[in-house]
Amino acid sequence: LSVILKAFKELFELKAVFRQGLNELPMPHGAAPRSRLILQDEEIRFDRERSSVIKFSAVGCINTFIDWTVYFTILRLFPGESILFYSVAKGFSYLCGIVNSFFLNRYWTFKTPSEKEGSRFLKFTLVNTVGLGINSASIYVLLHFNMSQLMALFLATSITFAFNFTLSKLWVFRKDKVVAKITGG
Repeated sequence: LSVILKAFKELFELKAVFRQGLNELPMPHGAAPRSRLILQDEEIRFDRERSSVIKFSAVGCINTFIDWTVYFTILRLFPGESILFYSVAKGFSYLCGIVNSFFLNRYWTFKTPSEKEGSRFLKFTLVNTVGLGINSASIYVLLHFNMSQLMALFLATSITFAFNFTLSKLWVFRKDKVVAKITGG
């Protein structure tokens, strides 16, 4: 969580530095203030980015709710006492969360077109599987270094969140190819 908060703080500081630097650029007489146009564009991008992070977080909360609800429902309907049963139930409940996550992120968070649906779902599943591995490995390492369980949980979750969000945005739900913009002038 502190990693995410620090990243937001640095974004705000960069935005302030960027704004100050643009205001010092010389402007031709009678021209529209370049810095105002650029800043408005940057603010729109920043707001969009912040909105997608918030939506991605909300989807994560909903997924966790679905995961836990399915898991505890299975345990209640089919009481079992083996570790294998608990593991299979947890795997199925986690898969339910991934399916929900895919559709909410696709339609709401990133609003991507419906082309290549199967390919996107495979990429999304791969990202989440690797994210699960990163989460498990992170908590193992952090606990091994005697970090408190709660701090290790938050830090491992923050690392995994950053990984999942970045790859979801830049690889899984990318709307189009990244193309260099050529300007005349």
